[in-house]
Amino acid sequence: MTDTSAATPGAAPVRGTRVIRVLETLTRDLSTRPRPATPAQTALLSVLLAWTRRLSGETVQIAAPRAATAAVSTALATVAVTPTFVQVSAATPQTSQTSVGVKYSGAQTAGDTNVVAIGWNNATSTITSVTDSAGNTYRAAVPTVRGSGISQAIYYASGIKGAAAGANTVTVVFNTATPYVDLRALEYRGLDPVDPFDVGASGKGWGRSARSAAVSTTASNELVFAAGMTTGGFTSAGSGFTSRIITAPDGDIAQDKTVSTVGRYSATASLGSYSRWLMQVATFRAATAPAVIADTTSPTVSVGSPTGTVSGTVTLTATASDNVGVAGVQFLVDNIAIGAADTTSPYSVSWNSAGVANGTHTVVARATDTSGNSALSAPVTITVGNAVVDSIAPTVSLTVPGGTVTGTVTFTATASDNVGVSGVQFLLDNKIIGAQDNSSPYSVSWNSTGVANGSHTLTARATDTSGNTAVSAPVTITVANTVVAPPIFVGDYSTGNFSQWAVVQNKYFNSYGKDYVPQYPATIVADAVKGLVARFEVRSGDYPGFVSGDRSEVQSTTALSGGATEGQTSWYSLSTKFEPGFPQNHASLGWGLVNQWHASDAGGSPPLAFIVNGQNGYLSLMAERQSAPGVYLGKVILWQTPLDVGTWHDLKMEVTWSASDTIGSVRLWQNGVAQTLTNGSTTYHVRTLVPGGGGVYYKEGYYRQRDLAPTGVVYHAGFRVASTEAGLGL
Repeated sequence: MTDTSAATPGAAPVRGTRVIRVLETLTRDLSTRPRPATPAQTALLSVLLAWTRRLSGETVQIAAPRAATAAVSTALATVAVTPTFVQVSAATPQTSQTSVGVKYSGAQTAGDTNVVAIGWNNATSTITSVTDSAGNTYRAAVPTVRGSGISQAIYYASGIKGAAAGANTVTVVFNTATPYVDLRALEYRGLDPVDPFDVGASGKGWGRSARSAAVSTTASNELVFAAGMTTGGFTSAGSGFTSRIITAPDGDIAQDKTVSTVGRYSATASLGSYSRWLMQVATFRAATAPAVIADTTSPTVSVGSPTGTVSGTVTLTATASDNVGVAGVQFLVDNIAIGAADTTSPYSVSWNSAGVANGTHTVVARATDTSGNSALSAPVTITVGNAVVDSIAPTVSLTVPGGTVTGTVTFTATASDNVGVSGVQFLLDNKIIGAQDNSSPYSVSWNSTGVANGSHTLTARATDTSGNTAVSAPVTITVANTVVAPPIFVGDYSTGNFSQWAVVQNKYFNSYGKDYVPQYPATIVADAVKGLVARFEVRSGDYPGFVSGDRSEVQSTTALSGGATEGQTSWYSLSTKFEPGFPQNHASLGWGLVNQWHASDAGGSPPLAFIVNGQNGYLSLMAERQSAPGVYLGKVILWQTPLDVGTWHDLKMEVTWSASDTIGSVRLWQNGVAQTLTNGSTTYHVRTLVPGGGGVYYKEGYYRQRDLAPTGVVYHAGFRVASTEAGLGL
């Protein structure tokens, strides 16, 4: 379109813009009518101008034809530009940083203004630079204001460059590592693209309402931007302001409003509690000229590659240019769009040629400019020559043992394919068994104890080298494993409390474990090896008043301790550790027990116990032989080992409970190794019940002679009772 008109009177060209003749037909029509333009026509022209400006996002001079009427010229010169909010992003690192970045998540439009509020939690750090990845220049609008332990400043960049969504990151660099930086980055449209900043001010204080100092604007159409920093948290914007963000977790605010008259303005905002605050306000002038683009020149575009014969996934490329700017290039194969339009040069798209039939196909590229004009490239013919796809599935069949299986068994399968078998995967009840076997003969070893007894369905799935699969005919098998009884009792503290135990006994407590509130004699702690364990601490004078010594213990019931009846055999697992500094010289300090199987009859000593008594620095397993409750025949040390403070003793025992020295017996394993007992054998026959004393109940913790001076700490973990070794579940 040829320009034969002069600029609208009073509308000076805006620096760095292009003069484009727009809406020429409408203005020429209005100017050649014998009568002046009606108010409705003038209003329509204003709306069209504003609409065109919003589509373009650029600021340019409006020019009217020389013959335009006064009404048309007035409409062109007085289109109002209202500042509008576009987007906001924030970064709130919770550790000290020397550099903090925040990314605009949406696309940025050329000519807009970025406003950045920067707060931090000290009064000493300084900002050394504010930059962004688009190359925009940032200036300080309101310099750093410092309060008690907090600081804030406002920066801006005018007439910014366009950027795709997520492509522009604002970075603030400090002179030192700075705590709790709160970075709020906003984008506004409709501000003066060259020199928008007018005036700014700061305020600081303490309370539940923040207020900046007042500023006097110099233009009638301005954006009033405010940012607040606090040691507490803002809850809402001030009167007339719109909150754009209250950051989390910091609680700092960014807000704005537009004003249409020159005047004095300040910013306020509400806080959730009495806190120290900073409030800054900055005003920005709106654009002084309307923005209109009417570009009718189409872009140019050509396909670069590929050419000739292609196969598999290839990259289609194109070059494009335009007098204004290329918005994107869309690739098409046989007039069908491939992927999304590429919005950045060099323009390309990845295309899987296997999606079309072998043979010739046509590739074109469609370029669209920022004004919406589009153009197609010259077509390029390519030949697709992909290998023929194998679609024949393999065959597979199963070979299994007899109908009933127990323990670990091996399943086998045979498979074949016209190209090649890549592997066979076995499945039981449609669940994978082991890894896929990739070589013939195909097999898998399977432990049948992992499923319930009864009927199960086995299949094999073969996959060939082309990815085709086939499933064998199902085979039914019957699992008939011996059922292992579960543990009789578990007291491993995995609940995080003492609720597994019937009783907790110490200086401060003697009642149900579920009701115990931990304090120093008995607590649950985390151990790097065992997980949750119990810590028992006994100090001098920790005497409960109902026993003969100081103690901190937990207790199970007779029924759950595995020694309720004559001739009963039970299995036990337990772990014990002594804290460094544990008083080892019990030979001079007195007796001490850490694990005990106590006769149900209240009188007398336990018939079986682990002790730290009589052996300097040793943990011993002792049997207290009695002919009747409280009638002692003598102690027998069955086994002993160094205390090894700080190291876990993992113990497993098989005990046959009997009041007879020939029937009763003990076998012991430490750290998985069978122990030779003091009689030179791995089995020690000794009475483990007290005649007339009933069964036994189990206790663990630390129980020692009264009023010993040293403090002792013992840890216990993993106690279990079962009727069989397998029942322990180790």
